[in-house]
Amino acid sequence: MKMKVLFLANRESLDRSRFVRNDLEILSRHFQVRPISKQESELFPVFLARLFRGLLVSDVCYVWFSGWAALYAALFGRIAGTKCVIVPGGFDVADIPQLRYGYRYSSGWKGRFRLALKMAAAVIPVSDYCRRRLEEEHGIYNSRVIHNGVDVEKFKCNSPKEPIVLTVAFINKKNIVLKGLEDFLRAASLLPRTDFFIAGDASEEAVCHLKSKAPANLRLVEGSSIPELYRRAKVYVQASVVESFGLALAEAMACECVPVATERGALPEVAGPEAIYTEYGNPEKLAEAISRALTLKSGKVFRQRIIDHFSLEKREEKLIFQIRSLHAG
Repeated sequence: MKMKVLFLANRESLDRSRFVRNDLEILSRHFQVRPISKQESELFPVFLARLFRGLLVSDVCYVWFSGWAALYAALFGRIAGTKCVIVPGGFDVADIPQLRYGYRYSSGWKGRFRLALKMAAAVIPVSDYCRRRLEEEHGIYNSRVIHNGVDVEKFKCNSPKEPIVLTVAFINKKNIVLKGLEDFLRAASLLPRTDFFIAGDASEEAVCHLKSKAPANLRLVEGSSIPELYRRAKVYVQASVVESFGLALAEAMACECVPVATERGALPEVAGPEAIYTEYGNPEKLAEAISRALTLKSGKVFRQRIIDHFSLEKREEKLIFQIRSLHAG
């Protein structure tokens, strides 16, 4: 009989985060998986009752992010005899005072994260950067890194590259700052003969803000265009304040884009020593880095890095081994 896995993630993550959906698909290939998330109009006590009933009939609860739901999953899991696996996200380990972004800046979150992580049967950060932050900020020393993965057969280059510069983000007010989108706009204005694209689903307010500042050579396009743009673009930019992994960067590299990134969070870990680096908040240096990247002849070395270190196949192998070992123990 297949193991029963309760897959807990918030609805927004299931809808918008490819790395969350990737894990749901991976686990569903090997186990009997039941996704669960709090519905928009559902009272929290009603959701907790559903969560507890789900735990009673599950072998493992797999949780993306260390929110309130993760804390209750770990607590109720101990009562129900169900082992809880938590995959921390960027907010869980970030500490960016100037933006008030990270676990410290929401009432009660620090204690909640720490307690949830300590009660979990396993903690699986997606990068060495996240593992170090878990140790420094939460005192979690027994986590095991399993990097996020890219479907390298889906994300590959099958057409000639064009002199296009691309960045990908969910475009909202917060991400304009976190993803360095205004730096990207300013860099575009410094390179007026080059086509720049920002791709991703967006809020109307954020789109209006960006369009009011965008130069003529920059376009905002919907998220459905992302795979095609990965294949066409010569350069991919990740000008973020911080990234816990950087899946969009890794997908672009799998499509042979030349990566230009800040040396923040896990970005150097993913992009590697051959990437071109810039400074957050310095559009002039970003424009210089993009100009250098556009002169490189090939991005094949970057695709090979993703195949060697960050394929979805590698994540699947390690993740399934971890969960089966946990259940066997």
